[in-house]
Amino acid sequence: MSRQAHAGKTLIDVRRLAAIDMYGRHGSKRRRRLILAEFVLAAIDIPLLGLTIVLAPALPRVFLGAYLIGVGLNFVPLALHAISMSRAGLLGTELAGVDVAAELRRYTAKHLFIGIPLLVLTLGVAQFAMSRRTPSESQAPAQANSLAVGRQRKG
Repeated sequence: MSRQAHAGKTLIDVRRLAAIDMYGRHGSKRRRRLILAEFVLAAIDIPLLGLTIVLAPALPRVFLGAYLIGVGLNFVPLALHAISMSRAGLLGTELAGVDVAAELRRYTAKHLFIGIPLLVLTLGVAQFAMSRRTPSESQAPAQANSLAVGRQRKG
């Protein structure tokens, strides 16, 4: 299944969310840098803030701190994708053939999912595992077939 077809069937395609957010309406270089800085700083600062609040002895602060840690960890896959797409041309490649305006409208509402602790992190890890597994599964039959052909030639 293609990445575009798969993106429509998942709750959030984390890589697409990072790409659309970095591109915005016009794809300016300034916006790319600002969003990259936002994701990286949020991935570091929000969990640190949550950790300092968790260390407070009051129970409500412990819950607030745990919530902030979970939300901050949601920015880790977004930051990693933003870093990987910050090299020249990779963001354009990621969004090639995509209706950016429609995706921007769609993902604007999906930004609210970042507020659900650990959701984006979990989806990011699952999508990364799926992207790593998919190519190897498609190569496995081809490798098995080539081994069988190689055995037939030798025998």
